[in-house]
This record gives sequence, structure tokens and C-alpha cells, in this order.
Amino acid sequence: MTQIRGLGYLKVQTRHIERWRELAIDGLGFAEGSGPDPDGLYLRMDERRHRLAVLPGETDRVLAVGWEVRDQYALAAVREAVDKSGTQVTELSAAQAAERDAEQVIAFTDPAGTPVEVFFGPVLDHSPLRLGL
Repeated sequence: MTQIRGLGYLKVQTRHIERWRELAIDGLGFAEGSGPDPDGLYLRMDERRHRLAVLPGETDRVLAVGWEVRDQYALAAVREAVDKSGTQVTELSAAQAAERDAEQVIAFTDPAGTPVEVFFGPVLDHSPLRLGL
């Protein structure tokens, strides 16, 4: 899948949000961003509202790995390649894409069981960035 430009976001669930806050802000220098879940921790490092979404839950697990592609044509190429592999692909609704700050998103589960999302059209946040370090 040479259409992938890079990692866009990571969404995880945890029982220990405060530990994530300590590691990401105090240790790694992320800034606190914003997102749709008021109980979530959204971590920012650049012009995106967040790159890492940490949501509360009963287990520690990866909820989604979001890979960015250039445009709708690249997204269609990725979808076609995943479809050809026999993996079921779902197109997320406009509301679900908006929650991810993207124009369009597809989702599938990789062979190892990891939830994968591929998107284009990221929403940018040009507000001042105050890093944690």
C-alpha cells in the first residue's frame, strides 16, 4: 500500500488516563488537545487537534490506528487493495469522519486483529501550540 503518507492518529482505551497524561505531557512533551469525548485525553504535537486520543475504558487496548493518504483517489486505491485481499472494508459516516477530524475514512481489521482506519483530508488547528516540556 504505497498510498499511505504516514501515521495520522492513534486511538487507545485505558484504565489509567492519568498515567498517560503524566507520560505524554510531562515525559514526552505533548500538549493537551481537544476531541469529542469530554472524559478523553487528546494529545497534540503539531497542527492537528490531536494525534493521540486516550479514552477511558475497562481494558487497555488499541481502538484504531489511523493512516493518512493524499486524497480520495489514494483512499480508493487502498480500499481496492484491501478489498482484493478478502478483508471487509467499512466506510465511516460523515459524522464519524468528523469525530476523527477527517474528510473521509474507511475502516477494517488487519490480520493481527488491529483496528485500522485510513483517511484523507485532515482538519488542521492553527491555534498556538504549548508543548508540555
